[in-house]
Amino acid sequence: MKKIIKVVWIATYFVSVLMVIFFALVFCKPFFGYEYKANTTILFSNLSEKQYEDYSMQIVDYFFNNDTNVRILRVNSSEIKGYFTEREIKHVRNVKNLVRFFLLLTALCIVFSVVTILKIKQKRNFLSIASFSSVVLILLLLTVQFVNFNSAFIVFHKIFFRNNYWLLPENTKLIEMFPEKFFYDFAKVWLSLFLGFNGAIYFASGFLNLSKNA
Repeated sequence: MKKIIKVVWIATYFVSVLMVIFFALVFCKPFFGYEYKANTTILFSNLSEKQYEDYSMQIVDYFFNNDTNVRILRVNSSEIKGYFTEREIKHVRNVKNLVRFFLLLTALCIVFSVVTILKIKQKRNFLSIASFSSVVLILLLLTVQFVNFNSAFIVFHKIFFRNNYWLLPENTKLIEMFPEKFFYDFAKVWLSLFLGFNGAIYFASGFLNLSKNA
């Protein structure tokens, strides 16, 4: 029973840390500013850097509000009618549902992880095992993902979306604003932060164990 709890705890720790970093990066406005400068495809959207950051944040906010459809507002708060096609609106709605699901999953994993670790006596050992396992798993994911990101990107959409609304023409606003390279860069930063965090936890746990045994 203890082994099962340990495995489940490691899994919930992995999901908790991974998704907390994901949501933090989603709200990181400087990342969108960096992408605007680094991604030439975005330049074809005819948006200024400020507009790109603002419109991107409006889409992110939509994932967490109660609006049925995504809307883009001007500086004076008037809506830009017809900014997205009906197909784009449906896809963003699907993304919103997916984000809501992972938000709930993250909350449940955090609660389970915290409650469980508080009851465990050898907390540092558990953290060391969980962080090391996370580092190994994420290195495998990084290898698989970046060897052929395009294939991984397609597989992800086929797994998490039950329709083909994500297959958008290249001249749509969503593709212009968020081309594949945007997601490649996002995944690279996201998984690198996750790797760095768990590496730090692993070495900190090891150092504390050595100090205790000294």
